[in-house]
Amino acid sequence: MIDWKQVIQAGDKNYNLITFSWDLVDMCQYKCSYCSSMNFNMHTFKHKKNLQNVWKSVIKILKMRRIKSDFSVELLGGEPTLHPDILQILENLNKIPNCTQVELITNLAKPLSFYEKLDDEKFNKVKVIASYHPEYFTENYFNKVVSINNFKHIKIFPNINLPDDSSQWAVTKDLIERFQDSGVQVSVNILQDVHDGPEGSWTPSYKKEFYEYFSKWLGKPMTRGNSISEDVNRVNEHQPITAQIPYKLDDGRVLNFSESDINEHNLRQFKGWSCKNLMYHIGMDGTIKDHCTGEILELIELNEKRLTCNVICPLEKCDCDTKFLYVKNKPNEK
Repeated sequence: MIDWKQVIQAGDKNYNLITFSWDLVDMCQYKCSYCSSMNFNMHTFKHKKNLQNVWKSVIKILKMRRIKSDFSVELLGGEPTLHPDILQILENLNKIPNCTQVELITNLAKPLSFYEKLDDEKFNKVKVIASYHPEYFTENYFNKVVSINNFKHIKIFPNINLPDDSSQWAVTKDLIERFQDSGVQVSVNILQDVHDGPEGSWTPSYKKEFYEYFSKWLGKPMTRGNSISEDVNRVNEHQPITAQIPYKLDDGRVLNFSESDINEHNLRQFKGWSCKNLMYHIGMDGTIKDHCTGEILELIELNEKRLTCNVICPLEKCDCDTKFLYVKNKPNEK
């Protein structure tokens, strides 16, 4: 592979899309062993009525003129479709001019009739990211995805969480192939370490055999759809971004690596590096934090300069495939 000491920069300079990752609720119908949601199924949202209208304040903040760049919003939880006002939230996000896409990251457990309500022009920025959870898979998941794929106004992308348990590989591979035969675009997801999840800490145990078994799909673009360039060009009109992440070496060479390369060979240890972090977390109470440092951002700080500034990475490992895209520079060694 490479000598890690030679790497002086990683990430794609053309990627500039700010992401707000918004936890709407702390409830879910499932309890996946690898879930990364903290305070999972505490039902704080359900018992504290004051949280149920927080979304209106968040929408006002995201509409502020001082946020000038294009941005995307990921709606998470728990399960975001359990929020009683989820349709209003989606509609209001859809109206914000520089909110270029809204990702509804869901387990697809709600009935098809719920998703039929989204097949409307007022939800045309919405992407339904249908997470495949091998521990809870039923044929109903496949059937819903295929049905929604025929809708006119929203897009659906099944995001296949690849299990490290080899007993689940065959059914997962079969599902991916069936989606492809049905004309459904699929993305795959390598699970990351979990700290303080519903089942405590959890670390995936991917072996060499895993990468060989799923090699046909690993190394594909890390995006919801055909390619990163599809999303970035549509959103920012930048030059196409390849499926590979550039790593610059101290001898001037630039090597490109896929998500699976980065995970398999642990090419994500950037603690102490300067990173152009573009991801921010919105909590159920409306608090906005830097996704990496945990720093709470006051209202006055939600401006172009702060949202696109570099931070010193505090993490032992880069914990999200989107963050692999952010440009990171190694500190000068004295």
